[in-house]
Amino acid sequence: MYPTFPQVTGGDAQWAARLRGFDPFLDELDHAQTIDDAQDIRELMKIAAVERSVAFTFPSMPEIFHGTIMTRPGARNSGPPLVLVDVSAAGLDTTHWTKGIPVNFGFFDGHEYIGCRTSFAGSVGQIMALIGPRVLYRVAPVGRERRAVPRDTAVIARFVLPGEGQRVCWLREVGRASIRGSIEAGPLHRPGLPLPLSITLPDGAVLHANAALTQMRLREDQTRDLVLDVEVGAPEFAERLAACGQGRTPREPTPTPQTWSAP
Repeated sequence: MYPTFPQVTGGDAQWAARLRGFDPFLDELDHAQTIDDAQDIRELMKIAAVERSVAFTFPSMPEIFHGTIMTRPGARNSGPPLVLVDVSAAGLDTTHWTKGIPVNFGFFDGHEYIGCRTSFAGSVGQIMALIGPRVLYRVAPVGRERRAVPRDTAVIARFVLPGEGQRVCWLREVGRASIRGSIEAGPLHRPGLPLPLSITLPDGAVLHANAALTQMRLREDQTRDLVLDVEVGAPEFAERLAACGQGRTPREPTPTPQTWSAP
């Protein structure tokens, strides 16, 4: 990855420092998680609209640029959805650019970087339009990588939430030191909350782990999405947990029409 401090045209030093260790050029995706589920993409793009700050790069240029998402992606009457980015801080004038130029853009979801390969779709003044993503790549900090749990595989975590009692969490992503899953609707708890838990693997084995909540938010269906840092104990147990995830080769699927619901 990129261990050195990146120079980001148009971005302040504090925001640029968040890119340390990540690859805005999307050249190194061996450890990235591929996200091609329409609902997951829709929810992540809503996070991008709230985050607003994005990094974008071009394959033919060495610079990293900073931009600001101007609108939440929405459905159009025809064609794919667009992402509109204000590039004024980067000093770019895209008015006369040719449509179809490859563009990489990305944003932060907590401590993780979400990236996309897309293309230039036109501009109005200093607002650059990009084709909305059909695939996103999630890159976690080193040591916190996760893989998706196959849909026909059940990996279940159980823990006690303050004021709620025991909750059952169906895990959707697993790694040696990080897991992600969903529980039923309810209050959002603070990051850092310690959660001793037990994890039932597909073969029925139960692993016990110390965990800390790193993120919790509501999904569109009102279930709660949460990410936990976990310490399973013995390295072989961590390997067994990580092995429940499926490795996937990053790919761009055959384009299919997608829309995002109105804000």
